[in-house]
Amino acid sequence: MESEKKHICCNIDDNYAPACGVMLCSLFEHNRNEKFEIHILHSLLSEENKEYLNEITSGYDAVCNFHKVDDSLLDGVRSSREDRPLTKAAYYRILISSILDNSISKVLYLDSDLVVLGDLSPLFSIDLSGYALAATRDIGRMRDEKRMQISLPYHKHYFASGLMLVNLDYWRAHNSENDLIAISRKESIFLDQFDQDSLNAVFNGKWFELSVRWLRNYPYVYERSFFENNFDRKQFEESPVIVHYLDYFKPWNRIDWVGTRWNKYRSIYYNYLKHTPWKETKSKPVKLRLGEYKKFGLYRYLIIYSFNSLLNDIGYMVGFKALPGLRKLFFFPFYFYLKFYYKIRRSDNNGN
Repeated sequence: MESEKKHICCNIDDNYAPACGVMLCSLFEHNRNEKFEIHILHSLLSEENKEYLNEITSGYDAVCNFHKVDDSLLDGVRSSREDRPLTKAAYYRILISSILDNSISKVLYLDSDLVVLGDLSPLFSIDLSGYALAATRDIGRMRDEKRMQISLPYHKHYFASGLMLVNLDYWRAHNSENDLIAISRKESIFLDQFDQDSLNAVFNGKWFELSVRWLRNYPYVYERSFFENNFDRKQFEESPVIVHYLDYFKPWNRIDWVGTRWNKYRSIYYNYLKHTPWKETKSKPVKLRLGEYKKFGLYRYLIIYSFNSLLNDIGYMVGFKALPGLRKLFFFPFYFYLKFYYKIRRSDNNGN
C-alpha cells in the first residue's frame, strides 16, 4: 500500500537556501519510505536556488512547491533586534493556513537551520482534534513580563516554533492568521522571540506537547524536569530525532572553542551539505574581541552557552546529578547581570 503523501513547510530567503537544502537531504535520507510534498515560503529567492532545491527534491522523488509571499501582509510586525537584523521571512509561518491549499489539513513546519536524524512518520499519526498544533516545550527561561503579556499561566508551558505539526483546519476555522498578525504588531521589549511569542499568545493552551527528543535545541542544557526518567534523558542525548542549531551556533559559524559535542553536530551538517549543490560552502570563524563593546551581546551569549555545552557534557558523564549545582555556581554572575540588564532596558523604554 502506497504511503499517504506528507506535507512539509519551511520559509527561507537566499541566505538560508543552502541550510534548507541540508535540512531536506537529512529529511529524505531518514524517511526513504515516505512520500513528501515540500512547500517553501519565500519573497526573495533566486531562480538558481529554486533550481538547486528542485534538484534535491526530485532526486528523492518528492514534489517541491514555491509560494511567493506578499510581504505587505506583514507590515508593522515587530522586527527590532539589537544584535542582528530580523527579516519578515521569520514571520511567514504564521501565514501558512491561507497560503497552502484548503485541501491540505495538516502540515509539518520545520525551520531550515536543523537536521533530521530519525523517522518522522509517528508525528503524522498524532490526532490533533481540538489542537492548533503539536510542538515541543521551549527551553528558554520565561520572564514574568513576557508571561503576563501573552497571558500564559504559571502552570502552562511555552512551545518552540522550530518544529510544528500544524492543524490547518483549526487555524482556518478560528481565523487564527488574523490574530497572529495582530499580536505580531504589538511592540514590546519583552516579546523578543517575535513569531514564536505571537504563536504562543494565540495558541495558549491549544497545543499538544511532544517529547523534546523530537527537537533538540542546541546548545541549550535541558534539566530533569523535561524528562520522565533517566532512559528518556539518555534517548534524548544519544538519539535526538532533530537537532536544531540555535542563534549564533550555526554550523557555518566556526566556533572552534565550544567542544566535542558542537563539533559532532557541525560535522553532521557538513556531511549532508556535501550532497547538495552548495557543497563548496565554507564555514566562517567567529572570533572574540572583548574590547568591542557593541558586540558584547554576542560575546555574552557565546560565553554562556559554551559553558552550558561543557557542563552538559560533564553532567552526561556523571548521570546529571551534579548538573544543577554546577550550573548555579558558574552562571550566578550572568543571571545577576541579565536581571540588571533588563531593568535598565525597562527604564529606557519608559523614558527614564
